[in-house]
Amino acid sequence: MKKISLWLFGAIGIYFLASLWLFNRVYSTTKLVVDEEFHLRQGLHYCHGNFSVWDPKITTFPGLYILSTLILMPLHLCETYFLRMVSLLVSILNIYWMYEIRKSILPAKELKKSPSWGLALDALSVSLLPPMYFFAFLYYTDIASISATLAMFNYSLKNSHKLAATAGSVAVLMRQTNIVWVGFILGLNVLDKLVAKAPRKKSKKDQKFAYSIHDIFNAVRYYLKKLSSGNIKWFLVIIEQFLPYLVVLVAFLVFLYINGSIVIGDKSAHEATIHLAQIGYFSAFVAFFSSGFVLTQFKEIGQILLKRRYILLLLGIFFLLAVEFNSVVHPYLLADNRHYTFYLWNRILAKPLMKYFAIPVFMFGAGWVLELLEGQSAGFKLGYLVCTAVSVALQSMIEVRYFLIPYLILRLTHTKSFKLSGLAVEFAFNIAVNAATFYIFFTKTFFWSNYTEPQRIMW
Repeated sequence: MKKISLWLFGAIGIYFLASLWLFNRVYSTTKLVVDEEFHLRQGLHYCHGNFSVWDPKITTFPGLYILSTLILMPLHLCETYFLRMVSLLVSILNIYWMYEIRKSILPAKELKKSPSWGLALDALSVSLLPPMYFFAFLYYTDIASISATLAMFNYSLKNSHKLAATAGSVAVLMRQTNIVWVGFILGLNVLDKLVAKAPRKKSKKDQKFAYSIHDIFNAVRYYLKKLSSGNIKWFLVIIEQFLPYLVVLVAFLVFLYINGSIVIGDKSAHEATIHLAQIGYFSAFVAFFSSGFVLTQFKEIGQILLKRRYILLLLGIFFLLAVEFNSVVHPYLLADNRHYTFYLWNRILAKPLMKYFAIPVFMFGAGWVLELLEGQSAGFKLGYLVCTAVSVALQSMIEVRYFLIPYLILRLTHTKSFKLSGLAVEFAFNIAVNAATFYIFFTKTFFWSNYTEPQRIMW
Protein backbone atom coordinates (compact mmCIF):
# COMPACT_ATOMS: atom_id res chain seq x y z
CA MET A 1 0.00 0.00 0.00
CA LYS A 2 1.29 3.42 -0.97
CA LYS A 3 2.44 5.63 1.90
CA ILE A 4 0.36 8.71 2.59
CA SER A 5 2.40 11.89 2.94
CA LEU A 6 2.64 13.14 6.51
CA TRP A 7 1.78 16.61 5.22
CA LEU A 8 -1.35 15.24 3.56
CA PHE A 9 -2.22 13.34 6.73
CA GLY A 10 -1.79 16.56 8.73
CA ALA A 11 -3.96 18.53 6.29
CA ILE A 12 -6.70 15.90 6.57
CA GLY A 13 -6.44 15.96 10.38
CA ILE A 14 -6.79 19.75 10.54
CA TYR A 15 -9.70 19.65 8.09
CA PHE A 16 -11.53 16.93 10.04
CA LEU A 17 -11.12 18.47 13.50
CA ALA A 18 -12.25 21.94 12.38
CA SER A 19 -15.07 20.51 10.26
CA LEU A 20 -16.34 18.18 12.98
CA TRP A 21 -16.88 21.16 15.28
CA LEU A 22 -18.74 22.98 12.50
CA PHE A 23 -20.67 19.81 11.63
CA ASN A 24 -22.02 19.54 15.18
CA ARG A 25 -22.89 23.24 15.17
CA VAL A 26 -24.88 22.84 11.94
CA TYR A 27 -26.64 19.75 13.31
CA SER A 28 -27.58 21.46 16.57
CA THR A 29 -28.92 24.43 14.59
CA THR A 30 -31.21 22.55 12.22
CA LYS A 31 -32.00 18.96 11.34
CA LEU A 32 -33.50 19.76 7.93
CA VAL A 33 -32.17 22.06 5.19
CA VAL A 34 -34.14 22.64 1.95
CA ASP A 35 -33.94 19.46 -0.22
CA GLU A 36 -32.85 17.33 2.73
CA GLU A 37 -36.60 17.00 3.22
CA PHE A 38 -36.51 14.42 0.42
CA HIS A 39 -32.96 13.05 0.72
CA LEU A 40 -33.04 12.31 4.45
CA ARG A 41 -36.42 10.61 4.27
CA GLN A 42 -35.28 8.45 1.36
CA GLY A 43 -31.94 7.70 2.99
CA LEU A 44 -33.69 6.52 6.15
CA HIS A 45 -36.02 4.27 4.13
CA TYR A 46 -33.04 2.58 2.46
CA CYS A 47 -31.03 2.37 5.67
CA HIS A 48 -33.95 0.55 7.35
CA GLY A 49 -34.22 -1.87 4.42
CA ASN A 50 -37.33 -0.33 2.82
CA PHE A 51 -36.00 -0.48 -0.74
CA SER A 52 -39.44 -0.52 -2.36
CA VAL A 53 -40.24 3.01 -1.13
CA TRP A 54 -39.31 5.87 -3.50
CA ASP A 55 -40.14 9.57 -3.30
CA PRO A 56 -41.21 10.77 -6.80
CA LYS A 57 -39.85 14.23 -6.01
CA ILE A 58 -36.29 12.86 -6.15
CA THR A 59 -34.77 13.22 -9.62
CA THR A 60 -31.40 11.44 -9.21
CA PHE A 61 -30.38 7.77 -9.08
CA PRO A 62 -30.23 6.23 -5.57
CA GLY A 63 -26.41 6.15 -5.37
CA LEU A 64 -26.21 8.32 -2.25
CA TYR A 65 -28.80 6.23 -0.40
CA ILE A 66 -27.10 2.96 -1.36
CA LEU A 67 -23.71 4.29 -0.21
CA SER A 68 -25.01 5.47 3.16
CA THR A 69 -26.92 2.21 3.63
CA LEU A 70 -23.80 0.12 2.99
CA ILE A 71 -21.93 2.15 5.62
CA LEU A 72 -24.59 2.70 8.27
CA MET A 73 -26.96 -0.27 8.15
CA PRO A 74 -24.39 -2.85 9.45
CA LEU A 75 -23.52 -0.43 12.28
CA HIS A 76 -27.20 0.26 13.14
CA LEU A 77 -26.59 4.01 12.78
CA CYS A 78 -29.62 4.93 10.67
CA GLU A 79 -30.11 8.47 11.98
CA THR A 80 -30.01 11.95 10.47
CA TYR A 81 -26.73 12.73 12.25
CA PHE A 82 -24.91 9.81 10.68
CA LEU A 83 -26.49 10.23 7.24
CA ARG A 84 -25.01 13.72 7.21
CA MET A 85 -21.75 12.34 8.58
CA VAL A 86 -21.38 10.28 5.39
CA SER A 87 -20.98 13.54 3.45
CA LEU A 88 -18.32 14.81 5.85
CA LEU A 89 -16.33 11.56 5.69
CA VAL A 90 -16.49 11.47 1.90
CA SER A 91 -15.32 15.10 1.78
CA ILE A 92 -12.16 13.97 3.61
CA LEU A 93 -11.60 11.34 0.91
CA ASN A 94 -11.86 14.15 -1.65
CA ILE A 95 -8.74 15.79 -0.22
CA TYR A 96 -6.82 12.62 -1.04
CA TRP A 97 -8.17 12.54 -4.62
CA MET A 98 -7.22 16.22 -5.07
CA TYR A 99 -3.70 15.61 -3.79
CA GLU A 100 -3.20 12.60 -6.08
CA ILE A 101 -4.57 14.40 -9.14
CA ARG A 102 -2.25 17.38 -8.61
CA LYS A 103 0.70 15.03 -8.14
CA SER A 104 -0.16 13.13 -11.33
CA ILE A 105 -0.91 16.14 -13.51
CA LEU A 106 2.16 18.26 -12.78
CA PRO A 107 5.12 17.71 -15.13
CA ALA A 108 8.39 16.65 -13.45
CA LYS A 109 9.85 20.17 -13.58
CA GLU A 110 6.77 21.70 -11.94
CA LEU A 111 6.50 18.87 -9.42
CA LYS A 112 9.95 19.80 -8.09
CA LYS A 113 8.61 23.28 -7.35
CA SER A 114 5.74 21.76 -5.36
CA PRO A 115 7.05 19.64 -2.49
CA SER A 116 4.74 17.38 -0.50
CA TRP A 117 3.69 20.15 1.87
CA GLY A 118 2.86 22.40 -1.08
CA LEU A 119 0.64 19.74 -2.67
CA ALA A 120 -1.05 19.14 0.70
CA LEU A 121 -1.77 22.89 1.06
CA ASP A 122 -3.02 22.92 -2.54
CA ALA A 123 -5.46 20.06 -1.86
CA LEU A 124 -6.59 21.51 1.47
CA SER A 125 -7.22 24.91 -0.09
CA VAL A 126 -9.34 23.45 -2.90
CA SER A 127 -11.29 21.28 -0.44
CA LEU A 128 -12.51 24.49 1.23
CA LEU A 129 -14.15 25.81 -1.96
CA PRO A 130 -17.19 27.43 -0.29
CA PRO A 131 -20.10 26.12 -2.41
CA MET A 132 -18.66 22.61 -2.12
CA TYR A 133 -17.54 22.76 1.51
CA PHE A 134 -21.00 23.82 2.66
CA PHE A 135 -22.54 20.55 1.45
CA ALA A 136 -20.07 18.46 3.47
CA PHE A 137 -22.41 19.16 6.41
CA LEU A 138 -25.66 18.17 4.71
CA TYR A 139 -27.16 15.01 3.24
CA TYR A 140 -27.02 16.00 -0.43
CA THR A 141 -25.66 14.14 -3.46
CA ASP A 142 -22.96 16.71 -4.23
CA ILE A 143 -20.01 15.53 -2.12
CA ALA A 144 -20.36 11.86 -3.06
CA SER A 145 -20.90 12.82 -6.71
CA ILE A 146 -17.72 14.92 -6.71
CA SER A 147 -15.75 12.17 -4.93
CA ALA A 148 -16.65 9.50 -7.47
CA THR A 149 -15.86 11.85 -10.38
CA LEU A 150 -12.48 12.80 -8.91
CA ALA A 151 -11.72 9.12 -8.26
CA MET A 152 -12.50 8.37 -11.91
CA PHE A 153 -10.17 11.13 -13.04
CA ASN A 154 -7.42 10.02 -10.65
CA TYR A 155 -7.48 6.38 -11.79
CA SER A 156 -7.64 7.44 -15.42
CA LEU A 157 -4.44 9.48 -14.98
CA LYS A 158 -2.80 6.34 -13.58
CA ASN A 159 -4.08 4.25 -16.53
CA SER A 160 -6.20 2.10 -14.22
CA HIS A 161 -9.14 2.22 -16.59
CA LYS A 162 -11.25 -0.54 -15.02
CA LEU A 163 -11.13 1.27 -11.67
CA ALA A 164 -11.76 4.60 -13.41
CA ALA A 165 -14.83 3.26 -15.22
CA THR A 166 -16.11 1.70 -11.99
CA ALA A 167 -15.76 5.07 -10.25
CA GLY A 168 -17.48 6.66 -13.27
CA SER A 169 -20.45 4.33 -12.92
CA VAL A 170 -20.68 5.27 -9.22
CA ALA A 171 -20.53 8.96 -10.21
CA VAL A 172 -23.48 8.46 -12.57
CA LEU A 173 -25.40 6.62 -9.82
CA MET A 174 -24.90 9.72 -7.67
CA ARG A 175 -25.96 12.17 -10.38
CA GLN A 176 -26.90 11.39 -13.98
CA THR A 177 -25.20 14.45 -15.48
CA ASN A 178 -21.82 12.96 -14.54
CA ILE A 179 -22.14 10.82 -17.66
CA VAL A 180 -20.73 13.89 -19.45
CA TRP A 181 -17.45 13.47 -17.54
CA VAL A 182 -17.32 9.73 -18.22
CA GLY A 183 -17.56 10.67 -21.91
CA PHE A 184 -14.84 13.28 -21.42
CA ILE A 185 -12.43 10.76 -19.86
CA LEU A 186 -13.16 8.19 -22.58
CA GLY A 187 -12.79 10.69 -25.43
CA LEU A 188 -9.59 12.16 -23.99
CA ASN A 189 -7.94 8.76 -23.49
CA VAL A 190 -8.89 7.56 -26.96
CA LEU A 191 -7.62 10.76 -28.57
CA ASP A 192 -4.39 10.70 -26.55
CA LYS A 193 -3.80 7.10 -27.62
CA LEU A 194 -4.54 7.69 -31.31
CA VAL A 195 -2.41 10.83 -31.55
CA ALA A 196 0.46 9.13 -29.69
CA LYS A 197 0.47 6.24 -32.20
CA ALA A 198 0.18 8.44 -35.30
CA PRO A 199 3.30 10.01 -36.89
CA ARG A 200 3.91 13.53 -35.53
CA LYS A 201 6.60 15.90 -34.39
CA LYS A 202 7.41 15.43 -30.73
CA SER A 203 7.15 18.44 -28.42
CA LYS A 204 10.29 19.47 -26.57
CA LYS A 205 8.24 20.97 -23.78
CA ASP A 206 8.15 19.35 -20.36
CA GLN A 207 4.49 18.47 -20.63
CA LYS A 208 2.63 15.22 -20.16
CA PHE A 209 -0.02 15.92 -22.81
CA ALA A 210 1.59 18.03 -25.52
CA TYR A 211 -0.13 17.83 -28.89
CA SER A 212 -1.89 20.39 -31.06
CA ILE A 213 -4.95 20.69 -33.28
CA HIS A 214 -2.61 20.05 -36.21
CA ASP A 215 -1.58 16.74 -34.62
CA ILE A 216 -5.25 15.76 -34.26
CA PHE A 217 -5.93 16.42 -37.95
CA ASN A 218 -2.83 14.46 -38.91
CA ALA A 219 -4.02 11.56 -36.75
CA VAL A 220 -7.48 11.66 -38.36
CA ARG A 221 -5.94 11.49 -41.85
CA TYR A 222 -3.60 8.70 -40.75
CA TYR A 223 -6.39 6.48 -39.38
CA LEU A 224 -8.74 7.23 -42.29
CA LYS A 225 -6.04 5.85 -44.59
CA LYS A 226 -5.81 2.75 -42.42
CA LEU A 227 -9.59 2.31 -42.57
CA SER A 228 -9.66 2.74 -46.34
CA SER A 229 -7.08 -0.02 -46.67
CA GLY A 230 -9.19 -2.32 -44.47
CA ASN A 231 -6.93 -2.10 -41.40
CA ILE A 232 -9.15 -2.06 -38.30
CA LYS A 233 -6.76 -3.72 -35.87
CA TRP A 234 -5.99 -0.36 -34.24
CA PHE A 235 -9.74 0.22 -33.75
CA LEU A 236 -10.21 -3.13 -32.03
CA VAL A 237 -7.25 -2.41 -29.74
CA ILE A 238 -8.84 0.91 -28.72
CA ILE A 239 -12.19 -0.77 -28.07
CA GLU A 240 -10.57 -3.47 -25.95
CA GLN A 241 -8.49 -1.04 -23.89
CA PHE A 242 -11.32 1.38 -23.13
CA LEU A 243 -14.25 -1.06 -23.10
CA PRO A 244 -15.10 -0.38 -19.40
CA TYR A 245 -16.02 3.25 -20.20
CA LEU A 246 -18.06 2.14 -23.21
CA VAL A 247 -20.05 -0.26 -21.02
CA VAL A 248 -21.00 2.65 -18.72
CA LEU A 249 -21.95 4.88 -21.68
CA VAL A 250 -23.99 2.20 -23.46
CA ALA A 251 -25.81 1.29 -20.24
CA PHE A 252 -26.69 4.97 -19.79
CA LEU A 253 -27.95 5.24 -23.37
CA VAL A 254 -30.21 2.24 -22.73
CA PHE A 255 -31.53 4.01 -19.63
CA LEU A 256 -32.21 7.17 -21.68
CA TYR A 257 -34.08 5.16 -24.31
CA ILE A 258 -36.25 3.41 -21.72
CA ASN A 259 -36.82 6.43 -19.46
CA GLY A 260 -37.15 9.02 -22.21
CA SER A 261 -35.27 11.59 -20.15
CA ILE A 262 -32.09 12.01 -18.11
CA VAL A 263 -34.27 12.80 -15.08
CA ILE A 264 -36.13 10.24 -12.99
CA GLY A 265 -39.08 11.14 -10.79
CA ASP A 266 -40.39 14.69 -11.10
CA LYS A 267 -39.25 15.86 -14.55
CA SER A 268 -41.21 19.13 -14.56
CA ALA A 269 -38.60 21.19 -12.67
CA HIS A 270 -35.56 19.78 -14.46
CA GLU A 271 -36.25 19.93 -18.17
CA ALA A 272 -33.21 20.27 -20.44
CA THR A 273 -33.09 23.78 -21.92
CA ILE A 274 -30.49 25.61 -23.99
CA HIS A 275 -29.26 28.35 -21.67
CA LEU A 276 -26.10 29.90 -23.10
CA ALA A 277 -25.94 32.65 -20.46
CA GLN A 278 -24.93 29.87 -18.02
CA ILE A 279 -21.51 29.81 -19.68
CA GLY A 280 -21.11 33.44 -18.61
CA TYR A 281 -22.24 32.65 -15.07
CA PHE A 282 -19.75 29.79 -14.89
CA SER A 283 -16.98 32.10 -16.13
CA ALA A 284 -17.85 34.60 -13.40
CA PHE A 285 -17.82 31.74 -10.85
CA VAL A 286 -14.29 30.79 -11.97
CA ALA A 287 -13.12 34.41 -11.76
CA PHE A 288 -14.58 34.88 -8.27
CA PHE A 289 -13.22 31.70 -6.71
CA SER A 290 -9.85 32.13 -8.41
CA SER A 291 -9.45 35.54 -6.77
CA GLY A 292 -6.40 34.36 -4.83
CA PHE A 293 -4.43 33.76 -8.01
CA VAL A 294 -5.88 36.72 -9.87
CA LEU A 295 -4.92 39.17 -7.09
CA THR A 296 -1.36 37.85 -6.78
CA GLN A 297 -0.73 37.71 -10.54
CA PHE A 298 -2.85 40.62 -11.72
CA LYS A 299 -0.15 42.23 -13.87
CA GLU A 300 0.86 38.97 -15.57
CA ILE A 301 -2.78 38.00 -16.16
CA GLY A 302 -3.48 41.39 -17.68
CA GLN A 303 -0.64 40.90 -20.17
CA ILE A 304 -1.83 37.38 -21.01
CA LEU A 305 -5.40 38.53 -21.59
CA LEU A 306 -4.15 41.41 -23.75
CA LYS A 307 -2.51 38.85 -26.04
CA ARG A 308 -5.89 37.14 -26.35
CA ARG A 309 -7.79 40.35 -27.02
CA TYR A 310 -9.31 39.11 -30.29
CA ILE A 311 -10.59 35.92 -28.65
CA LEU A 312 -11.94 37.97 -25.76
CA LEU A 313 -13.68 40.29 -28.23
CA LEU A 314 -15.44 37.29 -29.81
CA LEU A 315 -16.36 36.04 -26.34
CA GLY A 316 -17.77 39.48 -25.52
CA ILE A 317 -20.02 39.32 -28.59
CA PHE A 318 -21.11 35.80 -27.63
CA PHE A 319 -21.96 36.83 -24.06
CA LEU A 320 -23.83 39.93 -25.29
CA LEU A 321 -26.02 37.77 -27.53
CA ALA A 322 -26.44 35.16 -24.80
CA VAL A 323 -27.64 37.57 -22.09
CA GLU A 324 -29.83 39.44 -24.56
CA PHE A 325 -31.57 36.49 -26.20
CA ASN A 326 -30.94 33.42 -24.05
CA SER A 327 -31.19 34.35 -20.37
CA VAL A 328 -33.59 31.74 -19.01
CA VAL A 329 -35.34 32.49 -15.73
CA HIS A 330 -36.41 29.36 -13.86
CA PRO A 331 -39.50 29.78 -11.62
CA TYR A 332 -37.49 28.59 -8.59
CA LEU A 333 -35.02 31.42 -9.15
CA LEU A 334 -37.82 33.93 -8.58
CA ALA A 335 -39.52 32.10 -5.73
CA ASP A 336 -36.95 30.35 -3.53
CA ASN A 337 -35.27 32.92 -1.28
CA ARG A 338 -33.22 30.24 0.54
CA HIS A 339 -30.43 30.40 -2.04
CA TYR A 340 -27.85 33.10 -2.80
CA THR A 341 -28.73 32.90 -6.49
CA PHE A 342 -32.20 34.29 -5.64
CA TYR A 343 -30.61 37.48 -4.31
CA LEU A 344 -27.95 37.62 -7.02
CA TRP A 345 -30.62 37.51 -9.70
CA ASN A 346 -33.37 39.61 -8.16
CA ARG A 347 -31.15 42.34 -6.76
CA ILE A 348 -28.45 42.50 -9.43
CA LEU A 349 -28.74 40.55 -12.69
CA ALA A 350 -32.48 41.17 -13.16
CA LYS A 351 -31.91 44.94 -13.27
CA PRO A 352 -32.21 46.28 -16.85
CA LEU A 353 -28.55 47.25 -17.36
CA MET A 354 -26.74 45.03 -14.87
CA LYS A 355 -26.63 41.98 -17.14
CA TYR A 356 -24.65 44.07 -19.64
CA PHE A 357 -22.28 45.36 -16.94
CA ALA A 358 -21.63 41.72 -16.04
CA ILE A 359 -20.30 40.94 -19.54
CA PRO A 360 -16.72 42.19 -18.82
CA VAL A 361 -16.68 39.88 -15.76
CA PHE A 362 -17.79 36.98 -17.98
CA MET A 363 -15.05 37.86 -20.49
CA PHE A 364 -12.38 38.04 -17.80
CA GLY A 365 -13.51 34.73 -16.31
CA ALA A 366 -13.51 33.04 -19.72
CA GLY A 367 -10.02 34.39 -20.39
CA TRP A 368 -8.84 32.97 -17.06
CA VAL A 369 -10.38 29.60 -17.98
CA LEU A 370 -8.28 29.59 -21.15
CA GLU A 371 -5.18 30.49 -19.16
CA LEU A 372 -5.74 27.64 -16.69
CA LEU A 373 -6.02 25.26 -19.65
CA GLU A 374 -2.59 26.28 -20.96
CA GLY A 375 -0.15 23.40 -21.01
CA GLN A 376 -2.85 20.84 -21.71
CA SER A 377 -3.24 19.07 -25.05
CA ALA A 378 -5.59 20.34 -27.72
CA GLY A 379 -7.72 17.26 -27.05
CA PHE A 380 -8.05 18.12 -23.36
CA LYS A 381 -8.90 21.76 -24.12
CA LEU A 382 -11.54 20.92 -26.71
CA GLY A 383 -13.03 18.11 -24.62
CA TYR A 384 -13.13 20.20 -21.46
CA LEU A 385 -14.75 23.22 -23.15
CA VAL A 386 -17.37 21.09 -24.90
CA CYS A 387 -18.22 19.02 -21.81
CA THR A 388 -18.38 22.09 -19.58
CA ALA A 389 -20.71 23.82 -22.04
CA VAL A 390 -22.93 20.71 -22.17
CA SER A 391 -22.99 20.30 -18.38
CA VAL A 392 -23.92 23.92 -17.61
CA ALA A 393 -25.66 25.32 -20.72
CA LEU A 394 -28.43 22.69 -20.77
CA GLN A 395 -29.61 23.69 -17.29
CA SER A 396 -32.41 26.24 -17.03
CA MET A 397 -31.83 26.98 -13.34
CA ILE A 398 -28.86 29.06 -12.17
CA GLU A 399 -27.35 26.76 -9.56
CA VAL A 400 -23.74 27.10 -8.39
CA ARG A 401 -23.59 23.36 -7.60
CA TYR A 402 -23.66 22.67 -11.35
CA PHE A 403 -20.36 24.55 -11.64
CA LEU A 404 -18.43 22.56 -9.03
CA ILE A 405 -17.13 19.61 -11.07
CA PRO A 406 -16.07 21.64 -14.14
CA TYR A 407 -14.36 24.12 -11.83
CA LEU A 408 -12.55 21.41 -9.87
CA ILE A 409 -11.32 19.70 -13.05
CA LEU A 410 -10.07 23.04 -14.36
CA ARG A 411 -8.37 23.98 -11.08
CA LEU A 412 -6.81 20.58 -10.37
CA THR A 413 -5.49 19.92 -13.88
CA HIS A 414 -3.58 23.17 -14.33
CA THR A 415 -0.14 21.99 -15.45
CA LYS A 416 1.82 24.61 -13.53
CA SER A 417 2.41 24.69 -9.79
CA PHE A 418 0.68 27.60 -8.07
CA LYS A 419 2.76 30.17 -6.25
CA LEU A 420 2.69 29.94 -2.46
CA SER A 421 1.34 33.50 -2.30
CA GLY A 422 -1.55 32.53 -4.58
CA LEU A 423 -2.36 29.42 -2.55
CA ALA A 424 -2.21 31.42 0.69
CA VAL A 425 -4.63 34.04 -0.62
CA GLU A 426 -6.96 31.36 -2.05
CA PHE A 427 -6.89 29.54 1.31
CA ALA A 428 -7.63 32.73 3.26
CA PHE A 429 -10.31 33.80 0.75
CA ASN A 430 -12.10 30.44 1.00
CA ILE A 431 -12.03 30.57 4.80
CA ALA A 432 -13.39 34.14 4.78
CA VAL A 433 -16.24 33.28 2.39
CA ASN A 434 -17.06 30.15 4.38
CA ALA A 435 -17.10 32.15 7.62
CA ALA A 436 -19.47 34.69 6.07
CA THR A 437 -21.84 32.11 4.60
CA PHE A 438 -22.03 30.06 7.80
CA TYR A 439 -22.58 33.22 9.85
CA ILE A 440 -25.54 34.07 7.60
CA PHE A 441 -26.78 30.48 7.81
CA PHE A 442 -26.68 30.47 11.61
CA THR A 443 -28.10 33.96 12.21
CA LYS A 444 -30.48 34.81 9.36
CA THR A 445 -33.84 33.03 9.60
CA PHE A 446 -37.33 33.53 8.18
CA PHE A 447 -40.51 31.48 7.92
CA TRP A 448 -42.45 29.93 5.08
CA SER A 449 -46.16 29.38 5.60
CA ASN A 450 -45.97 25.65 4.78
CA TYR A 451 -43.03 24.89 7.14
CA THR A 452 -42.93 25.05 10.94
CA GLU A 453 -39.12 25.14 11.07
CA PRO A 454 -37.31 28.44 10.33
CA GLN A 455 -35.74 28.63 6.86
CA ARG A 456 -32.11 29.62 6.27
CA ILE A 457 -29.95 30.90 3.40
CA MET A 458 -27.51 28.54 1.68
CA TRP A 459 -25.65 28.14 -1.60
